[in-house]
Amino acid sequence: MNTKSFFQRALALGIACFVTFAFTADAAPAYSKLGRPKLQAGQNVLLQTGIVNNLVVDRYTWRDSHGRPRSASLVRFGQQLNGKARGGYANQFSYQIFDTVKRKWKTVYLNPPQYRGDAGFGYFVSHELYRYFDANVCADGSNYCTIASLHGQDDSPLGLSMPGSGKTVSVTNQRAVHKFTQNYPHWGTLTALADIYDPTPSNLNAHKKYDLPVTIKWKFSAGQDYPLWSVTYNLANAPANTVSVDLRGPYGYLIFDQSDAPLTQLEWGDQYKFATSDANVSTNSNWTWNALNGGARYNLLVAGAYEFGLVQTVPYSASKIGSGWSDDRGKTSADGMGCPDASWRMPCDWEWTYQSIQYEDFNANPSAAKKIAWGSAPYVGTNKTSDDTGEPFAGYPKVSYKVWITFDNTGGANTRALAASIH
Repeated sequence: MNTKSFFQRALALGIACFVTFAFTADAAPAYSKLGRPKLQAGQNVLLQTGIVNNLVVDRYTWRDSHGRPRSASLVRFGQQLNGKARGGYANQFSYQIFDTVKRKWKTVYLNPPQYRGDAGFGYFVSHELYRYFDANVCADGSNYCTIASLHGQDDSPLGLSMPGSGKTVSVTNQRAVHKFTQNYPHWGTLTALADIYDPTPSNLNAHKKYDLPVTIKWKFSAGQDYPLWSVTYNLANAPANTVSVDLRGPYGYLIFDQSDAPLTQLEWGDQYKFATSDANVSTNSNWTWNALNGGARYNLLVAGAYEFGLVQTVPYSASKIGSGWSDDRGKTSADGMGCPDASWRMPCDWEWTYQSIQYEDFNANPSAAKKIAWGSAPYVGTNKTSDDTGEPFAGYPKVSYKVWITFDNTGGANTRALAASIH
């Protein structure tokens, strides 16, 4: 069959066609490398298929609030890069800034570093809660670990390396929607626990691996600067209180500045707003975490003028994804060492509301890590109705939320303003 003529006839008849493709390395050369994202006069949204950073992508280019093109390149499932499966995420973003020296617009690219297994952005990750077992069966001789580890498996695999499917849902001259679906399994118990912190049976036969569907949607709208990323995690296949996990998608690592320079600021918002206050970010950074957040939840990295962040679409008061416990919430570094056991001025890594750079060889040297992700209370899959701070929480039978993925050249000002505007 002549594929081109088939689609031409289908379009002439007004038939909507959705085709799921699986690509191999041998098939990839059939596509050309995509050049600089651009739009023609009167064109507000454009979908192209081609190669970006050595992978076949569906690239969406849209006109932002300044009338300039921005793009997101979404990797199709069924490919490999550096010998590892890849799919279901963005492997490049772009936008334009005005070069005041050369007096012209230039394109800024956010690209994945080579040879990192987590490189790229916007895939799903979820971590299993550490359990207290009824016997010392964990690898370190204790009774405190994950169920997955007892079965020799990863309790938080990266969604970009798992199988799935994707398709363009719709494209108009004003907006486009793309959807990815996959199963993201988690280990739990066969029998529900009255309280998730009750002793968990150590007998391997008392455990089950549950297949749990994930649906991710990307929305690109003319006149808006940032993609809208939404997820629904459906845990109905696991009875309540058998599984207990958190949510960390969208997740990933992209070099969002042009020189991969050290970070100049780290910020986030939950009930309170957290911000470092030194010229760089390290375990010795001074910080504040005591200003009430009147806007939305957010997570933000800044490197000079460049920023990369996440902002939830509802105010903090309406968010029900929850937070974990932190002894430092509501305090500042003036109150003392944030993590005295590790000799950190910063809060301990496990106390951060969202996953970020805290596990990226974080030490007393200025960090240039570009890792960022989301976070929630670790009780998704349970019938708990409040988190560790006493705030409302809803984690069963499914959890849904939306975040803006922000990338810009305002030193974090645009991300902060967006978060503050949602109230």
